[in-house]
Amino acid sequence: MKDTVDYNTTAKFLHWIPVVLIAVQFPLGWLMKPTGRDEVPVASVNLHFSIGMLILIVLTVRLGWRFLHPVGMEPSLAPLQKRIAHTAHWLLYAASFGTVLTGWAHASVRGWPIKFFGLFPVPPICAQGGEIPHVLGDYHKGFGLALLTLICVHFAGVMFHEYVQGDKILVRMLPRGASEWWLRLGRPAQS
Repeated sequence: MKDTVDYNTTAKFLHWIPVVLIAVQFPLGWLMKPTGRDEVPVASVNLHFSIGMLILIVLTVRLGWRFLHPVGMEPSLAPLQKRIAHTAHWLLYAASFGTVLTGWAHASVRGWPIKFFGLFPVPPICAQGGEIPHVLGDYHKGFGLALLTLICVHFAGVMFHEYVQGDKILVRMLPRGASEWWLRLGRPAQS
C-alpha cells in the first residue's frame, strides 16, 4: 500500500470524534461523585464508562483505518521532527487505550453493573473483588493524566508547525470546510 500525504474524510472523522469525546470525558471524570467500595455507581459514572467504551470502539476503528490507509508524514518535516511526531502519535494511542482499558478493568473488579448508554450490559474484562480496585483506579488516573499531557504536547506541536514553521500541518487534519476557512484567515502558506 502506498502512503498518501493527505488524510481522507474518514481519517479526519476518526480523528475529531475522539477529540470531542475526550473533551467531554475529562471534565465528566473529574466532576463525577466518587463511588465508595460497596456503592453502586451513579448515572455519571455509567455515562463516563459508556463514553469510554465509545472512545475504545472509535480508536480501534481508527487504528485499523490507519493501517489500511496509511498517510505519509509531511515531506517538509526534518527527520528528527518525523521521529518525534511518529513517537508522539503512538504514545497517544498507548495512553488512550491504557486509560480506557484500565477504566474498564477498574469497573469490572469493582463489580459495577455498567450498561452501554443504558442499552445493554458490558461484560467485565477481569474478575470481581480483591484489593486491586484501588490500584486499577490509580492506573486509570495515571494513564488519563499521561493522555492529557500528550494531548497538550500534540496541540503545542501543531501550533508550532502552524505559527512558527507555517507548514500547514493543521490543514491536513481539519475537515474540508474548516480547512478552507482556516486558510482564508491568512495563516502562513507553504511556498
